[in-house]
Amino acid sequence: GLPYLLHAASGRGGVAIHAALGADVPLKDVLERLFSAPYFPVGADLLMRDVTFHAHAVGASFQAGAVAVRTGALDHPGGCAAFRLDHAGRGLLYATDLESRSEAGDALVALAQGADLVIHDTMFTPEEAEAHRGWGHSTAESALALIREGGVPRLVGFHHNPRHDDATLSAREAQLAALHPGFSYAREGERITLA
Repeated sequence: GLPYLLHAASGRGGVAIHAALGADVPLKDVLERLFSAPYFPVGADLLMRDVTFHAHAVGASFQAGAVAVRTGALDHPGGCAAFRLDHAGRGLLYATDLESRSEAGDALVALAQGADLVIHDTMFTPEEAEAHRGWGHSTAESALALIREGGVPRLVGFHHNPRHDDATLSAREAQLAALHPGFSYAREGERITLA
């Protein structure tokens, strides 16, 4: 969806993209290749003319306007970062693409500590995760362990397994919400207010 966001934002004051990749290749170079022919019909020069790029080391903290951002490394092939956003006394942790574990790592628990909401990769069931070790994806059970350790009241699971249909997700959501009433799966178009 990023190319469409950039296209929609073009000429409206610009977009700032912050990344904590820890990669050797700058994000701008990666996106220029991705948003060019034959992969995308509009040239990268048009899509990214109003975009500024900000590279941060994994584990860095920075300000994005009024939002304080902290980052942390995630266990994923090729690397990945979690982002903790704090604004007006509310906190959100966004953690995608991380290998499932029975216990959350200390650094991720510290990043989650006291947040109001965690949005977390919940692609696999525990059985699927065992069969897909090394893929860099997680389970709702791992995410629930994280929010318990971090004292977070609400968890939204996303990065759904494409093999899980709506009925599967609904049944699993009901099962997991019974374990933790603050659990739900993300839905397209959903808005969440942290109050």
